[in-house]
Amino acid sequence: TAQGICEYLLQQFGEDVKKRGVVVGYDHRALGDLSSKSFFLITAKVFQQKGIPVYGFNSFAFTPLVPFSISAYNCCAGIMITASHNPAADDGYKIYWENACQIISPHDKNISACIQANLAPWTDYAAIPAEEPLAKMIDITESAVAKYMAYTTALLHRNAPETNARCPAVMYTAMHGVGGVFVRELLSHFHLPPVRVVQAQLLPDPTFPTVAFPNPEEKGALKLALEEADKEGVKYVFATDPDADRFICAERGEKGWHVFKGDEIGAIFGYYMCTHTSGKRCLVNSVVSSRWFVRMGEQLGVRCEQTLTGFKWMGNKQWE
Repeated sequence: TAQGICEYLLQQFGEDVKKRGVVVGYDHRALGDLSSKSFFLITAKVFQQKGIPVYGFNSFAFTPLVPFSISAYNCCAGIMITASHNPAADDGYKIYWENACQIISPHDKNISACIQANLAPWTDYAAIPAEEPLAKMIDITESAVAKYMAYTTALLHRNAPETNARCPAVMYTAMHGVGGVFVRELLSHFHLPPVRVVQAQLLPDPTFPTVAFPNPEEKGALKLALEEADKEGVKYVFATDPDADRFICAERGEKGWHVFKGDEIGAIFGYYMCTHTSGKRCLVNSVVSSRWFVRMGEQLGVRCEQTLTGFKWMGNKQWE
């Protein structure tokens, strides 16, 4: 897979990819001798053997950090090695193009063809010590995270510190994923009070011992978080999926817990952005989303565009 992607980038960018490089991140997935990190090391070896710089991280990355870093460091592409919210035995690749969006046609088909044409190893990768790709890697761990936090804070922060400090308590679960450190750091930039955490699910654990299916949208996945919130008298629960690119929340009301659906969360986020920004704006949602977005756009005078399902289609949407 890495050889196919590498070959395609060389075809598309020529020598420029050897100047701009690629971003490669990985999460905590592991099964036996295989892991996201071992796949990262193989991927780095492939690109480095062709003289392509690899921008990487000295530990687990959260998925949004990879596409963000493509733009931040002007790279040609990015790879995030993760199975997202899939079962524990899974792993996979998320591939992003130079526009920081996941690939769409024709790149997906062309990369697949390049993979099939480059199945035989280009070299004896096992003979390359594991330390070598790490030594050659351009370590952007601290700088990329700092850039991400600064960019997000500048984009979204609205309230004075004393206002945010009065926000109600929140119970947060990382779902045994990589979000624990990053989510709490990001919230601190908004001067929000520290979240309570589900300790049993806070640290990265590839076995996901307390959840049968580590997808916060699956029925029962939030059970432990809701129980912890009840014990501590907390009315709100936040959760991220294992690679921290999916968010869900819940609120306890008079009739018990309400776990918000994606359409509801999207409507809240969309309304917030529409009422807290000005200038040229557009709401973008997928065809399977609620029609509420269209109605909201009409009421607020904000253009609304629809795409096929997935952020890759939203990110690649172009309009005049």
